[in-house]
Amino acid sequence: MHKSKNILLVIFCLYYTIGTGQIKIDSINQVLIKKNEYFTLEREIIHLHTNKTTYITNEEIWFKAYIQDHRTHKPFAITKNLYITLYNDLGEKIAHKLFLVNYGFADGNFTIPKTLSTGDYVLMASTAHQENFTEDQRYYQQIKIKNLSQQPAEKTENEIKKSYDIQVLPEGGNLLEGVLNICGIKVINQKGLGVKKVVSELFEQGSDMPISTFNLNKFGMGKFTFTPLPNKNYYIVSNIDDTRIKTQIPKPQSKGVLLQCSLHPIKPMLIVELKTNEATLSSIKEKQFHILIHQYQKTKGLTASFKENTTAIKLAIPLKDLPFGTNTISLFDHNNNPIAERLIFNDFHDKIIASENIKTTIKEDSIVTSFNIKSKNLLVENASVSVSILPVETISNSNHKSIINSTYLQPFINSYIENPAYYFQNVTKRKKYDLDILLLTQGWSKYNWNNIFRDNIAYTTEHEQGMTLKGAINRIMSEKNNLLITSPENEFTDLLLPENGKPLRNFEYRNLFLKDSTSLQFLINDNKNKPTNSNIKARITSFIPPEFSEKVSAINKSYFFDEKQKTNTNTDMAKEQLFQSAEQLDEVLLFAKKTPKRKSNTGAVISGRHKSYLDDGERKAQVHLRRYLTTRGFAIVPDVGLFPFKVIKKTNNDTVSFKFFVNGIQTTPFIGKLNGINLENVEEIFIITNDLAHENSISVYGANINSIPTEQHVSKITVINGFQSKKAFYTPKYKSYDSLFFKQYGVLGWIPNTKKNKNNEYEFSFLNTLNKEVKIFIEGIDQNGNLISEVKIIQIPNTL
Repeated sequence: MHKSKNILLVIFCLYYTIGTGQIKIDSINQVLIKKNEYFTLEREIIHLHTNKTTYITNEEIWFKAYIQDHRTHKPFAITKNLYITLYNDLGEKIAHKLFLVNYGFADGNFTIPKTLSTGDYVLMASTAHQENFTEDQRYYQQIKIKNLSQQPAEKTENEIKKSYDIQVLPEGGNLLEGVLNICGIKVINQKGLGVKKVVSELFEQGSDMPISTFNLNKFGMGKFTFTPLPNKNYYIVSNIDDTRIKTQIPKPQSKGVLLQCSLHPIKPMLIVELKTNEATLSSIKEKQFHILIHQYQKTKGLTASFKENTTAIKLAIPLKDLPFGTNTISLFDHNNNPIAERLIFNDFHDKIIASENIKTTIKEDSIVTSFNIKSKNLLVENASVSVSILPVETISNSNHKSIINSTYLQPFINSYIENPAYYFQNVTKRKKYDLDILLLTQGWSKYNWNNIFRDNIAYTTEHEQGMTLKGAINRIMSEKNNLLITSPENEFTDLLLPENGKPLRNFEYRNLFLKDSTSLQFLINDNKNKPTNSNIKARITSFIPPEFSEKVSAINKSYFFDEKQKTNTNTDMAKEQLFQSAEQLDEVLLFAKKTPKRKSNTGAVISGRHKSYLDDGERKAQVHLRRYLTTRGFAIVPDVGLFPFKVIKKTNNDTVSFKFFVNGIQTTPFIGKLNGINLENVEEIFIITNDLAHENSISVYGANINSIPTEQHVSKITVINGFQSKKAFYTPKYKSYDSLFFKQYGVLGWIPNTKKNKNNEYEFSFLNTLNKEVKIFIEGIDQNGNLISEVKIIQIPNTL
């Protein structure tokens, strides 16, 4: 038998050159082509920073969303629509809301229904674009909700049916006879959480003497080594709660190649080792194996081959040549088939920034806190930072999520990670070791090579930027008809006119942003510019996130409505200038001079008001009613309620509103209609202001101006599941700031966007409750994609 030898190769820079041509998986270059194509489509990384993780019913969940580009880890500017959905522990949807994203950031809140029962819930944050990918890219945050009026009795230990899942996971995915193997082990309970204080033993079948004994960490994970012999079976016995549980170890292969990876204990190097046995060596010697170390499109390629009498190859790669975060090491055989894989975490490049020089002062009834952020001893000038302030004794924030985990760890892992923030806060050698054990027990990366090798990688769902409104007019239209669409609460109005002499039939709006529970109105005008009864059908295409329990393709669900029927709809939130500025308001305005050429056809006499006539000169000079009003300082502005627009006039200190009447009937002063009322048809105008006997009003009379629309002509639709309006955080009031309830579940402050003060420090303030210290939770990202995730206890100055 030949003696095994180890060969140490230090590889500093060896990259593959990627060629072009027909894609077939028959060379490592083409593997790289397919992989790079697969990650060309930008992917969104989402992280939610919630103000806490345990809530009382009727409380507000406050959050800030960070959306990053997977390629640069910088804020992703394209995303506009962020969906946040609350599910119960059965996967049933409780609430679903849409939030507007600006340059990679969104913040908001929603109220927890007071009817929810005490239990575990999940927040899911997602976008439509994420449904392009086979891998689940959505963000999940577990929270607890307590209903103090319905809280069930806690189950005792005896009532809880315990069960355990024990997994033995060979490094790289395989065991091989005759060589030293490394195995991970994971023990989880019925809740999917790691079991603490587990001692395990390795046995050979038929022997009562353990080969080795090892302890698992607090997450129920650990590792062991052994050399399996031919025709032998092995098993693990785990001691859990005075119970011995036996787990069979997978049978090792008689032939094959192992992939084993580790970080050098002293030098910043990644050690990659390939192992085989004597039974395999003769069939693979001199054949090339390819090792890809990669993260998305960033790839380092290495080649290695077993020589005569050599059953182990060891490669050392400087960590400075690899990207920060989780790297996947994939081993390909000489036929370019992936045969083993291992995940490692590279923290050589410091992408973590930190706060320092935290100062607190008391200002009136508030605590003002300021701090600097540094990256490699340099001040960070531009960072987006959110801060949650809770009592120091809080039990309402498990803080199990961090933006570092969401960016650099979770995207590569298929399974649930218990308390991922543990690995990235106050980092020690022990935490680095535990992180490597976590990655050892994960097996293959989330990104499956079968998916990477498939053809026709393309978008099926584009990045959403608002919604799309589509509609049709279901009646015979003249080429002179027009359609007025308005949304007063969103300060939006648009008049659709026929094009190229063809009557209106269909209409479509893209990239529309309507706030939730606002309204959308439709009005059709005939060829004489008079309102007619509309017969409109329209639909809003709105992405609906898939159910929590399954991964499905994107669903575009259309909501159809007839006129006057409420349903989902969306339109533009972009502000449009709707009026001109107004000047000083006169006490009484009487317009028009009597002309012998015209007499009132209405014969209207209004008690307490002055009646006037327009002369021909004014009619020709002013042309239409809107110009007539705006030149006298009036403006048309959006309103809410029955009439979506109103007339106002500004004074130096106030704004006065006017009711608008046409031939004695109060109606809406639509801008398009005021433009369409020719003064040739107006007989009388009454403008009453500051009259104690009458409300401020404008009344217009004429025999041929009944074309002003009434409510019978206008279709109204209420927006359901539109964009949420931003609300300012308010500190809840508590009966006592010394109570156990406040100390455990209370909230002191939530700052989604920390501002800079005059000293260029990040600063925030919160209510002074006379507590001696508080706990703050900081999350954020700077302009270069560096991240901060910290938990700090800050002392409050003594006011005495």
